[in-house]
Amino acid sequence: MQDEQFTEIGPRTLVKGDIESNEVLAVFGQVEGKILSNSSVSIEEGGFVTSVIEAETIIVAGEFQGEAIAADQFEISAGGLVGSLDQDASIQAARIIIAGDFIGEATASEIIEIASTGRVLGTLNTPRLVMEDGALVDGDVLMDGLSKPEPVAQPTRTSRTTTQTQTRRGFTRKETTTKTGSGRTAVPVPIRRPARPVYEPEPVSEVIEQQETDDTEE
Repeated sequence: MQDEQFTEIGPRTLVKGDIESNEVLAVFGQVEGKILSNSSVSIEEGGFVTSVIEAETIIVAGEFQGEAIAADQFEISAGGLVGSLDQDASIQAARIIIAGDFIGEATASEIIEIASTGRVLGTLNTPRLVMEDGALVDGDVLMDGLSKPEPVAQPTRTSRTTTQTQTRRGFTRKETTTKTGSGRTAVPVPIRRPARPVYEPEPVSEVIEQQETDDTEE
């Protein structure tokens, strides 16, 4: 099994600019620029980094100011400092462990753990928070990591109304269908059917006059 590759920035080294690394990176000196790594980045005691860090795992035992995004875990060791009174830090990770000092906003998708030596000044956003005795939090704690389920749509119910209108030659039937329950109403569509003819007898007076005329002719 091969040893994991390791890169170190010494305590007397100042780096100005962006760093991209596929190896474990340990900072004992000072970095002013963005650090991008698909491995872990650690800021050791005495080290200082300002700007943006994106890595799999981030550990701060020194000092960090800026924005950090860890795919797995972000940890502030005892004696470590993230953020300052002049500039809040921003942390995003699946799990966040705070055993040092943190000033800013931290968002975890799984859990935030604060050790007895941890001190927080700012906002924590996580679905789960664990604090040891002696931990200090001065700020807001938001426990809204879980989204609310979408409301279930109500089934649509259909009702049918039939009306009959009398006319001189018969009846015309109309049917109206209305859908309720979903908040939508169908446009009423009349259904016209051919009217049945109605038998109309001749007036009685006309029949009598016709019979009298026939008798006279005879």
